[in-house]
This record gives sequence, C-alpha cells and structure tokens, in this order.
Amino acid sequence: MGKKMLNPPIFYTVGQIRFNPVLNMGDFVPKIHERLRKKFPEVRQEELRRVQMNFAAQDGKDAVNTFAAPRWSFANLLRTSGYALTTDSLVFHTTAYETSDEFYEALLSGIRLLDEAVGLSYIEGVGLRTLDAVVPSGGRPIAFYLNNQVLGLFGLLTGEIKHNITENVTTFPTGQQVSRVVIAIGPLGTPVDLFPIQLTIGKRFQEVNGIHAVLDLDHNRQDRFEFNLSEIEERVRQVKAGVTDVFYKVTTTEARDAWDSL
Repeated sequence: MGKKMLNPPIFYTVGQIRFNPVLNMGDFVPKIHERLRKKFPEVRQEELRRVQMNFAAQDGKDAVNTFAAPRWSFANLLRTSGYALTTDSLVFHTTAYETSDEFYEALLSGIRLLDEAVGLSYIEGVGLRTLDAVVPSGGRPIAFYLNNQVLGLFGLLTGEIKHNITENVTTFPTGQQVSRVVIAIGPLGTPVDLFPIQLTIGKRFQEVNGIHAVLDLDHNRQDRFEFNLSEIEERVRQVKAGVTDVFYKVTTTEARDAWDSL
C-alpha cells in the first residue's frame, strides 16, 4: 500500500470503467442500491445530455444530435465518496482520497457488484483522473512547487495575470495521458467538464482564494476485452501509474517534502 502524504494536494479523484451497453440498466438499480446502501445510502437519478455525431447525415439532416441519458448517483453520508452509473459506464469518485490500494478496491468492488447484478460481456475502456491543488504557503512562490516546464509565461510578463495554462497530450502503450496545469488567482478552479463537483471537497480546499495551480491529470486506455476482473485491475493500476508518473514530473521534490510535513 502506498504511503499517504501528511498534507496531500489531491482534492478529487475519478476512476471510470466503460462496458457494453445495458439499455435496461434502470431495472437493476434497486438491486444494485440494496447492495450499496449501507455504505452509500444516498441515491438519485439524473439526466445527462449526450452528443451524437452522425457523419453519414445527408443534406438537410442534422449531423449532430443531443439526447438524454440516465445516470444514477450513489453517495456516502458525508458526500465525500460515491459511484455514478450510466447504461455503459461506472465511476467511483472521491474527495477523501487515502491510498491507491483503497481506491482500487472501491472501484473494483463496484464493477464486481455490477457484474453480479447485470452480467457484463466486455469492457470498453478504463480511465483515471486526479485534481491536485497547489496552494503556496509560508511565503513560498508557485515556482517552489512546480517545475519550470509547466510554468509557461507565468512570471515573465508584466501586468495582472488572469490565468496561465499548459497542456500536454501523449500516447503510451497504456493509453493516452492528458496533463494540464492551470495557474489562476481566486477561488479554487475546477475543469469545466467536471463542474460542479457533486461531492463535498475538503475544507482547506474550499478556503482557497488567491494564487494557486490545479494539476488536472487524466490517463485513459480505450480498447475492448472480455470481462475479466484481473485484467480490469491490471489496467486500473496501469492508468494510475501513468497519472502518478506525471505528478512526480510536474512537481518538485521540495514541494512533495513540504506536503509530507506538518
């Protein structure tokens, strides 16, 4: 089990497993919730707007369509962890990340339970995404925490900075890694596609209001394979390793030492 920092900067973690579509998923939700409700008593149904591209559309017909898709959310009492289920994906997300092994167990327990209730045929992809808040303290500059390569033009221009963004997309045998570093001033920023975060973030992150950086690290592997829990776990570990590797490359040794001290 990996050692947890004393004051880790991570404030949101998402793991997703995509599987073969189950169009009547709603029929299984009561059974699924019955298995989850002791730890995750809150349940609600929502509608997502999805976009469908029709590249074969003829003249006069819509090439882009939107449609409503159901999503069921399950959360614990404090709303710090939970699952989100659609007809073709399962997400486990948390704002109270402890260790990688505990996260793996929660995500894999969810997909195991889902398979027992529904009977899954194949897996379409696995992904993991983390958000870290780099908030300077003790009079340290933001450059104390981040390597120069991700600072961009920050600190090089005169005037009042609004934000600074660096992004990298790299393909590996274990999938595609998208890495973004956003430096901003004000309340803690959240990526548009995750806003608003459905869970309650930690108090110290709610209180951010000044210069900070958000590390948005996403490793995603998309390829189809027959449902197999051991293979799913192996891929979850691979995508997590991809995210962790980038975190260590983006942050400085001094920053990690500071986060691991009182």
